[in-house]
Amino acid sequence: MQNSIKEFSTVETRAKALAKANLVRGQRKEVYESIKNGNTTADRILFNLDNEYEFMKRVPVKRFLKAFKGISTQKADTIIKEVGIAEGRRLQGLGKLQKTNLILAIEQYQW
Repeated sequence: MQNSIKEFSTVETRAKALAKANLVRGQRKEVYESIKNGNTTADRILFNLDNEYEFMKRVPVKRFLKAFKGISTQKADTIIKEVGIAEGRRLQGLGKLQKTNLILAIEQYQW
């Protein structure tokens, strides 16, 4: 009897996690589209990670940069090196100065 309870709990937990992951993916997709269309700015996202854009915290900086028009993979790598950000860094791990420098670099490189 105890095995069936444990299995149900695991299946239920996985289902909840999958639903949450799908929700976050959908929210991120909307933000990426908004960035591409020019409706959302980098500073709005980077300085509201604890509030409005909490679901963007775990996004790698490189993926975030590639969402902007005119920033390719190579340009994203260049920006990351210029700003002094570690290769695998996520948005939540950026300091205030790094965020400010990243915003300036995005403005310089995007169309």
